[in-house]
Amino acid sequence: LKKELISRGIKVVMTRETDSFVSKSRRVATANQTPNSIVLSLHFNSGGANAVGIETFALISKEGVPLGLTSQNIALATAIHAKVKAQFNLNDRGIKSAQWTVLTGIKRPSILLEGGFITNESEGRMIASDTHRKALAGAVAEAVINYKKALTLTNSKGTK
Repeated sequence: LKKELISRGIKVVMTRETDSFVSKSRRVATANQTPNSIVLSLHFNSGGANAVGIETFALISKEGVPLGLTSQNIALATAIHAKVKAQFNLNDRGIKSAQWTVLTGIKRPSILLEGGFITNESEGRMIASDTHRKALAGAVAEAVINYKKALTLTNSKGTK
């Protein structure tokens, strides 16, 4: 995803680039120290053998969260979820509100995408494919560009 975003002119700050542990509080701090940013947390889900599909989580409602941030979270989640669902025709588990630490402490638009279930035989094979993961990264990057364009159009009309 980093390469896909950079190729589209997006600056990328990673909380980690290897399979190393970074605390949730450190991830939140990094996000909050990066001005004019969005936060993408990408995962593959685990569940029973019959669990399938994608789901996207965002902080949609929580006391003390500014309405503007809530609407930006919804817009970002919708852009990414819709693009991934359309491109891959995966089971839609929906966009859901979550109050996980990695989302609640962030003062920027943020989402967590679950891109399928590694515990499902069919999805697991698909996820294991470099081709699929590269296509998924391309879809997410394109959705980020669409989100950015939508914000630019909204802001050029004088609304925020």
